[in-house]
Amino acid sequence: MQGTRCAQCHEEHRGLHSLVIRENALCVKCHRSLSVTAPKTAIRDVRGFPDGHPQFRVTLVSDAAKKSVEKVDLGADPKPADHPGLVFSHAAHLDVQKMRGTGHDPLDCANCHVKEPSGQGFLAITYEGQCQRCHALKFDPELPQIQHGSDDGIEKVVEGFYAARAIERGVPTPSGPEIERRVPGAVAVPSEPPGRLAWVRQQTTGALEVIYDKRRGCFQCHISDPARGQYRVAPVLMLTRFLAPAVFDHTKHAPIVCGDCHDARHSQVSSNVLIPGRENCVTCHGSETSSFNVQSTCTTCHVFHRQELGPIRQVNTVAK
Repeated sequence: MQGTRCAQCHEEHRGLHSLVIRENALCVKCHRSLSVTAPKTAIRDVRGFPDGHPQFRVTLVSDAAKKSVEKVDLGADPKPADHPGLVFSHAAHLDVQKMRGTGHDPLDCANCHVKEPSGQGFLAITYEGQCQRCHALKFDPELPQIQHGSDDGIEKVVEGFYAARAIERGVPTPSGPEIERRVPGAVAVPSEPPGRLAWVRQQTTGALEVIYDKRRGCFQCHISDPARGQYRVAPVLMLTRFLAPAVFDHTKHAPIVCGDCHDARHSQVSSNVLIPGRENCVTCHGSETSSFNVQSTCTTCHVFHRQELGPIRQVNTVAK
């Protein structure tokens, strides 16, 4: 937009209607031939909507460990895939019979996807907010929950827990006292009580296997990172916006059920991209002069001067 004057888009002293020009002609004047006027740009030519608009491109995670993202055409072959570093099945969580079989109440979209105050978007997904009530990090009844968020120090926390218990209560020992042996003439010195250290190690190993178990522990949802050690979790990167910098207001689409746009009930893996393509929108949205569908212009979905609409934001922040 360098070299573009504010007045080219905002006409002053002509009332609110002209303050922001919404007709497609303003945008299309430049955007219809960017391949010629700006051949190095990644922005594709657009002549209007629905005709003349290319398939949507979504921002996806290409490498969670490197915090790398890429923009991919939804019509690409092979199909676009997201790589957030998680193991997750929407289909399993929305399966009523399966949820009841695990002793949990059936879930729907709103159980995990909580609207932010304005209703436009959704709050970021967190372990404490969405996962903990069903996937608690338990390994011992007396210390039912360990801190989530980092695998650094978990082994020491577990080992310290059992070491403290061994000191306070002692440990189960085989029947009969163990005979102490030493070299004749050597002076006896205080030593670790027989079996205590071995018991702590045994309990720690067992607890870590429970914590990182693939069926009920960390590795049920996370991917292991063997390069960092046996009990290490690969980095996670969850995007909060997939169609940046487009704007979509869920409140305005409230009469439409989630499944009409997001095929979550058939999504078995976290790499599935559940953002609908252009063909989904044109069932309701037409051109700026449409007589049958919702009249739509460029500014229906695209706005300017919105830096917060990038693909990544910090946890617990809200995109308006």
